[in-house]
Amino acid sequence: MREFSTLFLTGDAELFNICRTPFADSGGDITLVRSLKEALRLAGEHSSPVLLADCDGNPEIAKLGGGEAFFRKARELTPKLVLVGIVEQGAPTQKILGLLKAGANDVVQKPLRPRVLAEQVKALARLYSKTAKKQSRLSSKTLQLNLDVASRRCYFKVDDGAGSQRVELRLTRLEFAILHLLLERKHKLVTYDEFRKRLWPHAASGGDITHTLLMHLTNIRKKLKGSSVRIDNLWGEGFRLD
Repeated sequence: MREFSTLFLTGDAELFNICRTPFADSGGDITLVRSLKEALRLAGEHSSPVLLADCDGNPEIAKLGGGEAFFRKARELTPKLVLVGIVEQGAPTQKILGLLKAGANDVVQKPLRPRVLAEQVKALARLYSKTAKKQSRLSSKTLQLNLDVASRRCYFKVDDGAGSQRVELRLTRLEFAILHLLLERKHKLVTYDEFRKRLWPHAASGGDITHTLLMHLTNIRKKLKGSSVRIDNLWGEGFRLD
């Protein structure tokens, strides 16, 4: 059984092949991916996943506006994925700091030392795994999410074995409407088009509201931090509340 899994977003097949044996020797596996969409899809199939992103000269990252835009997007869509940027040798300090501020957990400069990189990724995966276990202990509590539509208020009811506590979650009008729709369809996909029809009926298409919806969902996720409530993003399709 592999100790960690790595997704490598790069257009350099030779670099990927050089990394395969050292990663296997370190107890992990590494998979070549061609886009963020593919990486997010595969991330759910792996335990303790790490995404390596080759930032320079990568057309997929360039399409999203460069390394910083890529990491902001990746972090927004999948907060739990460990992100590592790869940059050219001698990259300016400001560039590296920019990637870290945008959401990268670490930044590595070329030329790569595959065996060292494998051990770095392994250490990050181990840290991620410990965090995930801690979160699972928190989510083992019985937690209920209740919306009072009339007063537009939202509450958590937490039972940790020592008693119940009701906690109010403060939401904006639009955040409440988004969460209300997700809760109505709990465990089922709510598509971008369904969000449009309910909340932005004058928008021409589901794509027109994508950025706004992602921004509000990011705020909702932050407010739900520490709870067992999870909002999953199904790339290009919509969201699901679990």
